[in-house]
Amino acid sequence: MPGLGAFAPRVARRLRPRPILKAASRTVLRRGVVNRRGRGVVNLIDVGSAGGLPGEWRNHAYRIRNLLNFEPLDSGRTSGSVITVPAALWRASETRDFYVYRGDGSGNSLIRQNVNYVREHFEDLRHRGPRELADTWFDRVEIVRTVQIETTTLDRVLDSLGRGVSYHFLKVDAQGADLAILQGAERFVCEDCIGIQLEALTIPLLKGAPLLEEIDAYLSKRGFDRVRTEPPHGTFNSQHDVVYLRRQAATSPALAAIKKVYDLN
Repeated sequence: MPGLGAFAPRVARRLRPRPILKAASRTVLRRGVVNRRGRGVVNLIDVGSAGGLPGEWRNHAYRIRNLLNFEPLDSGRTSGSVITVPAALWRASETRDFYVYRGDGSGNSLIRQNVNYVREHFEDLRHRGPRELADTWFDRVEIVRTVQIETTTLDRVLDSLGRGVSYHFLKVDAQGADLAILQGAERFVCEDCIGIQLEALTIPLLKGAPLLEEIDAYLSKRGFDRVRTEPPHGTFNSQHDVVYLRRQAATSPALAAIKKVYDLN
């Protein structure tokens, strides 16, 4: 894939990305077959893909024609219609600290956990959400190492890939970096994108991370409305999965498929 190597993050020796792997033309994932029998119509970007596609898409992988994954500590590879880029997306290209936390790795982030806030409000927070997550939070957010990582922007990566594929949908699960990633995808968001799924915080669990209202305002100014809000989840019920659609998106097979996936009228 042209240009992929340029976005491999420069990290500590133990985290050096592995070479790109090329595989078969049909991509079989544990979440289904992408573009099964050529039925895919949605070109999807998945930022923070370590946990796989969000639940709604796992049962609709066949609706995806092309899938572009981003995960900083993953290996770069192409497999049929799926491309994985080992890059950390941000609002700009710069060197930043990347925090690796104790636990399963799902909390690794460019933004630090807000330990002081949680400690100050813990007696109230501990009664929100699953008790086992509250009781283990301080252990799970212990930083086991910090690495220097080179960030880039989604717009820059898309420029490198060329205009062969026009992507329709953006899913971001980036531990508080969602707005920064959107800011680095200004051209994509304003031109090609018709739908977005984010994981948005409602309490300041990560230092300086924007809350849901700020993301709503940012996307509203760019022509998107929040059309779906999932129940709160995570430690302290701190976040919602939310979906946005472009206000005046033209009718298309991709838009129809997105509405089917999220059961939107």
